[in-house]
Amino acid sequence: RAIAREADEPLGTVSYYFPSLRGLIETTIRNTMDRHLAFAGEWFAGNEGSPAIDLVVEWFSSRNAEEDDVERGYVLYLAAISQPELRPLAAEWIGGYVEILGGLLGDRSSAEMVDALIDACFVRRMLTGEMTEAQQASLRRSVAGILWAHGVISDSTAREHREGAHE
Repeated sequence: RAIAREADEPLGTVSYYFPSLRGLIETTIRNTMDRHLAFAGEWFAGNEGSPAIDLVVEWFSSRNAEEDDVERGYVLYLAAISQPELRPLAAEWIGGYVEILGGLLGDRSSAEMVDALIDACFVRRMLTGEMTEAQQASLRRSVAGILWAHGVISDSTAREHREGAHE
């Protein structure tokens, strides 16, 4: 009833399209996931040419500007993780980001680790309400470390980011 009221739709219409709460939740998660992945794919495609480390940090910063949207997405993502029957959707969501990052980085393994790091940073930002410049610098160094460990960037590039010479 609350959903129908919030959507300004008759209860019968909502019940017709979503005969179960699970169907409504799955559709909401899938629509949010598809929208977030499409945005990520377009963002990275539109910003090609910059160094991968810069793109990852800029992506994180740009998504932080969309605070409410990111938080809603994570709430749905965590809801999917917490319910065994919805976990395949959460896995698909992660897989979508890994595919996008893998295309940017040229390496699936490093994409998985960068995605995990970004997830942790988003959750931390949601809990603390901010991402400081020092934390962003740490994110940059961490991404550089992951990419170096996976052979995606050279020793000199990793050193440059570790020592802050790039900033």
